[in-house]
Amino acid sequence: MGSDRGLFKPLEANRGGMALSVTLFFDVASPYCYIAHEILVRYQDLVGLDIRLIPVSLDHLFKIAGNNLPERACPNKKLYVESDLVSYAEFSQVKLHSSAEYKFNTRLAQALLVLLREKFPTNFQEYLSALWEAAQERGLDVSDHKVLANTLEAAFANPPDAQKLISKASTYLSLLDKNTQDAYRAGAYGLPYMTTQHHETGQSMGFFGCGRIEMALASLGLGYQGPVPTRAPIWAPIRPHARLQFAFDVLSPYAYFAYKIFKRYERIWALDIDYIPVHMPTLFQESGNHGPIYGCENKKIYTLKDLPLLAKHFNVALRIPDKFPCNTIPCQALLLIIKERCPSMFDHALELLWDATMSLNMRVEDPAVILAIVRPIFSPSIPLQDWVVEAYGPIATERIIVATKSLVARGAHGLPYFITQTSQNTHERHFFGSDRIDALAHHLHLPYHYTIPESTSLGLMSSL
Repeated sequence: MGSDRGLFKPLEANRGGMALSVTLFFDVASPYCYIAHEILVRYQDLVGLDIRLIPVSLDHLFKIAGNNLPERACPNKKLYVESDLVSYAEFSQVKLHSSAEYKFNTRLAQALLVLLREKFPTNFQEYLSALWEAAQERGLDVSDHKVLANTLEAAFANPPDAQKLISKASTYLSLLDKNTQDAYRAGAYGLPYMTTQHHETGQSMGFFGCGRIEMALASLGLGYQGPVPTRAPIWAPIRPHARLQFAFDVLSPYAYFAYKIFKRYERIWALDIDYIPVHMPTLFQESGNHGPIYGCENKKIYTLKDLPLLAKHFNVALRIPDKFPCNTIPCQALLLIIKERCPSMFDHALELLWDATMSLNMRVEDPAVILAIVRPIFSPSIPLQDWVVEAYGPIATERIIVATKSLVARGAHGLPYFITQTSQNTHERHFFGSDRIDALAHHLHLPYHYTIPESTSLGLMSSL
């Protein structure tokens, strides 16, 4: 890989008095909010980060945003979240109760937090920590007045009358709802949701999910060294042989980002990657999930902002096709044919077709265009034109549909979707999204440097 110049420089402290502030909209109902908070707190002293905590109602936010409640999500998504919480908490070194789940009976607890933030600001963080520990580490029911009273007593050296405070909290429900409306107006459709002001432009920016903390810090001109910034980088020259299945559709920009990251690490990781061509619209239909641009309005707006930000952050040339979505089944079918009949050319063909779709705005649903893209890399003896014709036929189409349904049966609900397995462990581990590559690398004991190993600035981003 060469020198690791700058990759592990200490993070800069607050430079020139610049305000380094992240607003975190949260609900103790959400285990992901808890993980995000714990990660941000680790950066608080390290870089002089100011964390502004705003209690909101997750249940109310889902309703006003028109988003699906987690318990009403597609079955595969529900199952994935259950396993993801376990693996991401382990990766982040955050303790979660074995039955950690979303709780939707936290309105009074959140209203109490609004009250304490206003009336007892010096005790607010202590109470929040105690409440989160009760809800997410011990699995207690925080709608229980006794639990709320016990956490109050734990947070105050001289506890006030707990029952009076809990009774008064009901008068703060309207302020809780106002906070939730503010989160929605800021672009939130789920939690955790973070907002920052860009360190150069002053532009207000929003970030959803634990996997976007890196981006939130980068918007402040700060580096990210993972969820545990004091942890030494992972180097494992002797590691179990690992195999990774990477399900993709060239139609998916998030899968494209993941692919580009993997290409940068392929010589470092020496990972055996099995690319599985599938059809994203069929995957959504079969799993009962919805694509991000077909969800609630805030989710659509967020996605359209998120994609160019990620493209710049990952240094990937991205241009969403003018016709989106387009029919990529023939393209995927051709890749499957090449993978089976000429495997040595598969990686090159995949790169060309994906770049054509996501960077060059070429019409990969057109057989003449597909043939023109890949023809130059093949020997004239390869009947590539016949393969393209075959890719447009019903048998090839059915094979892609079957592969997609098989992936859904294994738990997929979106792309990119990764399935890992090591020689020492027959148990599969599943990861979804380009923002889980760091957790995937950690699971496989592979080095990961947020985000481009050749870069001298990714350890300490100077700007987006």
